[in-house]
Amino acid sequence: MLSGRVLSFDDLKRIEQHALVTLQSKDILSEQELAQSVQQVLGGALALGRSTSNLVKRALVYMHQHYEHPFTRNEIAQAIGVTDNYLSRIFRQELGLSPWEYLTRYRIRQARQLLRITNDNITDIALQVGFDDKAYFTRVFHRYTGCSPSIYRKRRE
Repeated sequence: MLSGRVLSFDDLKRIEQHALVTLQSKDILSEQELAQSVQQVLGGALALGRSTSNLVKRALVYMHQHYEHPFTRNEIAQAIGVTDNYLSRIFRQELGLSPWEYLTRYRIRQARQLLRITNDNITDIALQVGFDDKAYFTRVFHRYTGCSPSIYRKRRE
């Protein structure tokens, strides 16, 4: 299931009833990564069991609901009742990314949206999406988009 929505625990309850649902958020994976993920799902490669896959989905919901606040991988793991190493292993197996890589991409996605729809300054946007350092935010943003936040905003005007 490909979604652009922020997932809630109610959404998760509906999804958990279905055995083979893999979640992907729009604009997180590259086209190549998404194609590879779909190919793996259709081929049944490395499929996690239902309960394990549901743990990954719970981690996604946690990240979607808390991305604007700083937190650790251990906090995510505690929220879903597993160890941080186990979380990383099953997350990578299900989505092809570490939890931290996913979170970073999700935060950049949210920042891109805010740059398009608000006039908030870059520092405020960085804070709104969970970065407490504007310089670090700008470096990460550039790495994922190929340009600085201010140039991204100008291109979208």
